[in-house]
Order: sequence, then C-alpha cells, then structure tokens
Amino acid sequence: MAVGQGGGKGSSPPPPPPPPPPPPKSGGGQHQHQHQHQHHHLHHLHQQYQQFQQPAAPPPLVPSQHSQSRQQQQSQQPPSRQQQPPPRSPSAPAPAPAPSSTVDPSLLQYTGEQRILELHRRELDKASSGDSSHHDWTTSLVPHLKLISCDPCLPHPKVYFRYTVQPSHCNRSGNLHGGCIATLFDYCTTMPLALVSQPGFWYYLGVSRSLNTTYLRPMPVGTEIFIECEVVALGKRMASLSGKMRRAVDGALLATCEHGKVNTDPEVGSKI
Repeated sequence: MAVGQGGGKGSSPPPPPPPPPPPPKSGGGQHQHQHQHQHHHLHHLHQQYQQFQQPAAPPPLVPSQHSQSRQQQQSQQPPSRQQQPPPRSPSAPAPAPAPSSTVDPSLLQYTGEQRILELHRRELDKASSGDSSHHDWTTSLVPHLKLISCDPCLPHPKVYFRYTVQPSHCNRSGNLHGGCIATLFDYCTTMPLALVSQPGFWYYLGVSRSLNTTYLRPMPVGTEIFIECEVVALGKRMASLSGKMRRAVDGALLATCEHGKVNTDPEVGSKI
C-alpha cells in the first residue's frame, strides 16, 4: 500500500497517443480531377471553333513554268492599241495647213498678167518640190505648160498658153489622153478670171459645175499646141468660160471646151 501510494505521488502520467489521420473523403479527389479535365476539354473545343470560323489564308501562289514563259512573251511584244497613249485632246491646236495659192492675200499686190504669172509660178514651185503632199492632179502637166500672153480687155478677157504633148500624158495609142485634155482645159480656162477678180468677186477663182469637152483630132507625142481661153459671160455667182486647142504648125482645131464655174468667195467683211 505504501509503495503504491508513493509511486503514484512521485511520477507524471504518459502523454496521450496522437490522433489518427482523418480518413479521406470518399470520391472527393476523383470528382475534382474530372472537373478540371472537362474544363480543359471545353477550352480546347472553343479554340478549334474560333479557328474554324476565321477564313484560312490562301497558300502563296507559285507561278508555273508555262505562266512565266507567257509573261516573258507578253513583255517582249509591242504594246497593243489599248496600251497606247490616248489621242490628242480636241482642245489642242492642230497644225495649220499650208495656204493655197488661190487664197493667199499676198496675191492682191499682183494685177492682170502679173497675177497670172505669179499663180503659175507657184504651181510650178509645187510641182518641182519633193513634197508629194503638195502635189495634185495637175502637178505633172504644169511644168510643160507655158504662158504666152494675156488680154485683160473687157467684156471677154483672154489668156493664151502653149503645151507640148509628153509621152507620160498619152494613151496606149500614143495620143494625148482625153483626161489630160480635160485637165488642161480646166486649169487654163480658169486663168482669165484672175484678170478681173478681186476680194468677194471671183478671188478664189470658183469651182467647176460643168466641163464639156469635144475631141476633134488626135494629138500625138511631141505635138506643140496653142490653148486659147476666154471669159464668155461673167456674173456675181456664175461664169461661162471657153477654150480651144489648135495645132501650132497650121492652126488646125484639135479640141474645144465649155466650162461653167460657181463663185465660192465669202462676202466682203465676213470671216473666212
């Protein structure tokens, strides 16, 4: 009894044992892991959906050998009409044409025979020039046509020419071509108007309205011809002219002409 009481009084009781760890909750960790996996899967699907909604950029085009060779051929070809520069604007000033010998105001200083000589000299200059743009139907005839004399006396002014038949002016029979005869009459019978013309009155020498030619005898190569031209009747708007071709050696009549002309002069004071 004494030992038991004494022992109880001299020593302390042992510490209690640590509590055991709490048992894991059944199913809690597994549920949280599944939730995280589903969230990651939904996020991945959302990203794929956004990529599907956006149009994908097309892959870069790589030119083939055929297209490269075609581009080289096109670059070597001259530019087409559509690639050419546009035509000049209508507002741009166009180059003025060369004045005609029958409308040059400088002819006013010449009167009578001097004016006919000046007109004929200018036609000779055009015929002898190398610029074909100044040539016309009479270019080949004028160099072989010589002015003999003029008679400005009214009411029937007259002009006389001489011409020698050229091989290049003949037909296949070797005679002066009928078209050349008519052209000579057209040119020569107009010249008497220059003896009486003035601004507003036959200054431009008019235009033909009729040209009736009668061929009487042939005119072989080398034949020398006299051409007589006369103003038969002259008014403000109409003129009647006549011409005759005669053989120089004997005066034989070779061809005749009746030439009608219309005045084209603007009224004096109006703009040309």
